[in-house]
Amino acid sequence: MEKNAEEMREVIDQVKAAKEKLREHPFTRRAVAVTWRPEVDVTSSNPPCLMEITWSVKFGRLYQTATFRSHDIFGAWLLNAYALRELQKSMAFELELPPGDMAILSVSAHVYKNNWSAAEGLLKHRRALAQFRPDPKGYFLISVDKQRDVIRLKHKFNDGRDSGYEFEGRSAEELYKRAIGANLISMMDHAAYLGKELERAEEALKSGETYVQDSSRSALDAFSAASHLYDPAITLDPLFLFPPY
Repeated sequence: MEKNAEEMREVIDQVKAAKEKLREHPFTRRAVAVTWRPEVDVTSSNPPCLMEITWSVKFGRLYQTATFRSHDIFGAWLLNAYALRELQKSMAFELELPPGDMAILSVSAHVYKNNWSAAEGLLKHRRALAQFRPDPKGYFLISVDKQRDVIRLKHKFNDGRDSGYEFEGRSAEELYKRAIGANLISMMDHAAYLGKELERAEEALKSGETYVQDSSRSALDAFSAASHLYDPAITLDPLFLFPPY
């Protein structure tokens, strides 16, 4: 049994098999390649970090999702992302499809201690380069009306004029979705800032504490700096999404 499994493993080209499945059935959910070998890796001192790659065809494009159990974000993430993107590009070319999004899910995304100093230096450098950029669509004024027990969210143009959009509610999530739904935000850092401030406003509403919107330059610059660290199309959490070519 072990011998047969080893022999099969030597002849299976999982990437080739996935391409064949996609050619035969473009909408298959079985175009998968795995690296984990339970009979070996459960007790291995050096098991693979990359666990699985899945391919799917949607809207006429080849999408790719890679799952890492452990990911060295500072030392390996960029190289891994580049190699995976090249793999996706190669498969898409052979399938005569344009590449779509590529998502990388890192179950444990971390920076090792020996890289902490270098990582901190990089962050300081990028923050120093970052400058506050106002959202072309305007800004928001947030206040808590204790008498009416609501959060007020008012949108204004950058020249100070009222845009006509004003929302009230008791939930940060509700107000955030309404602002997004009204297409009043065009920048990631602005969206992050608004979400943070609405959460603070909701906490103040529930606790009865006084809420004062944080409009300090340091707070705005922090989000502006964050938007410079990665491409704006990449989500800043363990799931990194690369836009199509």
